[in-house]
Amino acid sequence: MSLVWLKNLFIRPSPTSPPQHSQTSNKARCAAHREATERSSLLPSPPTSTYSTATDLEALTTSSASSTRTSGFSFPRVDARLISDATIGLSDGLTVPFALTAGLSALGNTKVVIYGGLAELVAGAISMGLGGWLGAKSELASYNATEAQTAARIAAAPASLHDELTALFEPYDIPPSTLAPLTTHLLTSPSLLPFLMRIEHCLPPPSPHRALASALTIASAYFLGGLV
Repeated sequence: MSLVWLKNLFIRPSPTSPPQHSQTSNKARCAAHREATERSSLLPSPPTSTYSTATDLEALTTSSASSTRTSGFSFPRVDARLISDATIGLSDGLTVPFALTAGLSALGNTKVVIYGGLAELVAGAISMGLGGWLGAKSELASYNATEAQTAARIAAAPASLHDELTALFEPYDIPPSTLAPLTTHLLTSPSLLPFLMRIEHCLPPPSPHRALASALTIASAYFLGGLV
């Protein structure tokens, strides 16, 4: 204890002075703060968002509708009879002119082969076109005759068609409670004749332009096939 007392008597501790910041560090901090303030004032302020729910919903609806139209796109339907006529014309046009020109080539005269082939193309196209036109006219005449015969049968004895209608619907397993009023309604309906033509005779109404379309299709296909 005496040693501690002597130490405190002769060696007095110096009072602790509070830490002081250097003048240089204060100046550097102030300069950095001023530079940051000036830089932030020069930068443009971010644009204000103008989000509109209605506009966004309208754009989404328009995009959905356009995608639906694109996905729902379908190619136009082509008549199967036109494809059949084109096939007939092409098959004849690829064989008959070739056989003729091959035979004429034995003469050794190029002009004879060319002129003979062209003449055969024109004549064959006309012949095939007339055949298609007559065939379509015959189908139309047959349809009209069958329609007139069916109409006469309906006018003569409409009640006798009850059994025929019942036999037509029998494969479809229609309940009797539904079949009876259905046949009764058809017997008095003006659509009975088209119904019998389509269901009983399996004859859809032909197009009035069928003959011309068939003639042009077969003739054009024959000519193109011959050129190939």
